[in-house]
Amino acid sequence: MIIISFHPIIYLREDNIDYFLGVMMTHSRGFGNIKLEKHHFQQKIDKNSKPSFIVKNYLIKRQEWAPFNKVGQLSPDGIDFLKTCLIGTDPQLWRNLNP
Repeated sequence: MIIISFHPIIYLREDNIDYFLGVMMTHSRGFGNIKLEKHHFQQKIDKNSKPSFIVKNYLIKRQEWAPFNKVGQLSPDGIDFLKTCLIGTDPQLWRNLNP
């Protein structure tokens, strides 16, 4: 499931009552981000013609930032691709630096 926060987030699973494991999406080509292809989506998140990328790391995000709205869905191939790309990465706790 893809949800919207500041950036779209691929929601993977609940980590515990306070946190969930996800992956951030962006349109930025830089920073080692990984490009997603059309076949990686069952439902694309927007009609933006720019390609979508994932940040190359799992993120641990707070459940309290909800409510989240589902805006898209990865295909089974997209989920497999994402997991393959993130092998060997360590989940990072995402902190909101804005007060």
